[in-house]
Amino acid sequence: MKLIDFYNRLCPVLRPLGLPYSLLMRQRRALYRKGWISDYAPSCPCVSVGNISWGGTGKTPLTSWLLEWAQGRGLKAVVLMRGYRGKPGRRPLLVRRDTPVEQTGDEPLLLARAFPQASVVVFPRRSEAARFAENYLEPDLLILDDGMQHLNMRRDADIVLLRPEDFYEEWDRVIPSGSWREGSSALAAASAFAVKIKEEEFAALLPMAQRRLQRYGKPLFSFTLDPVCLRPLLPREGRNNTPLLPEQYRDRPYILVSGVGRPEQVEQSAREFLGREPVQHFDFDDHHPYSAVDVQALLKMAAAPLPVVCTAKDAVKLKSFAEEWGNMPVWILETRVRFGSCLDFASEKINMLSFVEWWEHWWEGEQQKCSRCGSG
Repeated sequence: MKLIDFYNRLCPVLRPLGLPYSLLMRQRRALYRKGWISDYAPSCPCVSVGNISWGGTGKTPLTSWLLEWAQGRGLKAVVLMRGYRGKPGRRPLLVRRDTPVEQTGDEPLLLARAFPQASVVVFPRRSEAARFAENYLEPDLLILDDGMQHLNMRRDADIVLLRPEDFYEEWDRVIPSGSWREGSSALAAASAFAVKIKEEEFAALLPMAQRRLQRYGKPLFSFTLDPVCLRPLLPREGRNNTPLLPEQYRDRPYILVSGVGRPEQVEQSAREFLGREPVQHFDFDDHHPYSAVDVQALLKMAAAPLPVVCTAKDAVKLKSFAEEWGNMPVWILETRVRFGSCLDFASEKINMLSFVEWWEHWWEGEQQKCSRCGSG
């Protein structure tokens, strides 16, 4: 039984304990808001990409979109990350392409390799990471990854990601009775909301979304992670190492490997992209620390010597085991963020605002705040 499954069984028993934790976190926010606990205010615009619950909400893909946006405008973006399961040491760690994943964690290394013009800094105390970035990296934009609860870092915008179930059975179920890190009152701090959901499912969600979020008057954006190609994990001499488009591999058998928060979504994306279900899906826990033993066991258990498909997040760890993979073809399922409809609670209309428009409007506003913004 997975740890998350065991926890879900305990949730009803733990429900009464959620209220005191929620009140504690609410008081903590109030102390920061009143200035009784000091926070660090960076000299350049800072945006938090976070969530009120744990689990796979799409923070890293959305951060990737922001980095791509900054890169396209010649801006120096710096991502401040905890580096889950990483061991950065006693000082902020600037992640390089060849930094061991054991130091960084999987997601920071993924971003550092995908966006060489940006910088990724790993350290649990984000305010110290921000000081490091401002002293040595001269950022135009700071992105506070998973930063909703990191109140010791002042931010200019809070993008809060929600899961579809957060609007229903998980609403306001605070640790330890559920997956929420704070009570629903914390959502008042959001500048915008986003939910990873298909367009038709978003339409069905709208009545409940209005009921839950209308009081905050901030837009709710939908987005999906659309597969775009299969890229080889281990490019080899003598092979055609160009990415495969869906028509080049559609309807062929494959094995799927994932260690993410929402494995069912990975399987659905692979099925729709490749035209069939995987022969087997090896579903590990989120942020699973792959070992050579895992790879050997996976190959041994596989139903046939079929190509393996994994996520980009898993690839940064699986790439270390080239010898174990041998000649087995391993492909990375590359995805890209695509924004869908928006529900603008200020106007109570749908499709009146795109995320790109909202974000660029926010950025233009930040550029006019000369007292806080050190970049032109």
